[in-house]
Amino acid sequence: MDVESGRILYGKEEQTPRPMASTTKIMTCLLALEQSSPSEEVSFSSHAVSMPKVHLGASKGSSFTMNDLLHSLMLESHNDTAVAVAEHVGGSVEGFADKMNQKAAELGLNPFRNAQRTGCRRPSKHTGRYVPACFLRLPKQRFPEDHSDTV
Repeated sequence: MDVESGRILYGKEEQTPRPMASTTKIMTCLLALEQSSPSEEVSFSSHAVSMPKVHLGASKGSSFTMNDLLHSLMLESHNDTAVAVAEHVGGSVEGFADKMNQKAAELGLNPFRNAQRTGCRRPSKHTGRYVPACFLRLPKQRFPEDHSDTV
């Protein structure tokens, strides 16, 4: 994919549906970066701590900075972290799903419709390779001065 135009330069099975767990977590991270501060404290609800493995293992009421949780989310793919961040940013899991769907529509990424915040696999939650490729364009689009010598 050309970073500037978004034009597909080469594709192989780019529309073949694949589980979108990690892609959903990238969207969660994107929204958290846009709608919160890295120093904000995020608390874990009873719902967040009930998430299945892979999880951070936080206890109900414990809190961490958004910065630390984004590392937990992106480096370790913790499901409980994804829910805690979603609840913090969206007010509720449902509120966050609405925000995620709005952002997806804004970016032209409709496969996110009704996606789970954790990205846990469900048979109907799949996307092709095009959606993750679109994410790779975001840093250059949002911060062109920081990426003038890359891609």
